[in-house]
Amino acid sequence: MDMTNTTSAKLVPGYYFSPGFYMTYWQNVILANFTLDIIKSHNNLTKHREMWVGAILAASNSKGSGIQHFVGLSEKEPPDVDIIYYKDITTPSGVSGYERKHIFTEITRCDLDFGETIINQILRKNTPANAGIVLAVYVYGNEKQTNYQAILETLKNENKVYPIEILCIEFVMFAGAGKILLLPGTYAISRLWPQPGSKVVNLSDKKAFFRSPNVIGDATPRRGSGTKWQDLGSFTLLPPII
Repeated sequence: MDMTNTTSAKLVPGYYFSPGFYMTYWQNVILANFTLDIIKSHNNLTKHREMWVGAILAASNSKGSGIQHFVGLSEKEPPDVDIIYYKDITTPSGVSGYERKHIFTEITRCDLDFGETIINQILRKNTPANAGIVLAVYVYGNEKQTNYQAILETLKNENKVYPIEILCIEFVMFAGAGKILLLPGTYAISRLWPQPGSKVVNLSDKKAFFRSPNVIGDATPRRGSGTKWQDLGSFTLLPPII
């Protein structure tokens, strides 16, 4: 691993960020410099918003599997982001190596305060272009309680559901949920398709929102085995121009 490089770059494909690195960037650069209205709506922040949701999912997957997951922009759209992790393998020649795995993810939002609904946002994305990838819906705004079962039943009535998995991501705005105490900084990830499920991840979880390495380069081919990663060392992700 090369720890001597110092890199400054815009948010472009080819860089894969640890969840902890990107969430720190989101807090210190995006949240600290732009209003919520701008963050939610400005076109120059679209990719940053998508990466933010991708970082939450990468953290959740890292927590659940014990394997570090990184997030980067997809090389082509759809999908929006590419969540990667590495699987240990033995090559045909008997050499130990790594195979890069992908969780291609399309991101869409649901702003409840503007009359959007989760199911309508899902149906808008239920197209052949999103076949075989994950669809993640990030929910803004106030709601009493989401009827996940009704969403599942609606999807079952569709002729075809193209995404292989549909997730709903929400920031938990309250301390307690039923009998479960949730810490501040908690995100809830609910699986809506193909089977219901739920989990939570908290910003304080250093294994989920890990930061070592912070940023890796595209050293391993998209398919096949090779070097696990290229650690880019010291890295500055440049702020967007608004």
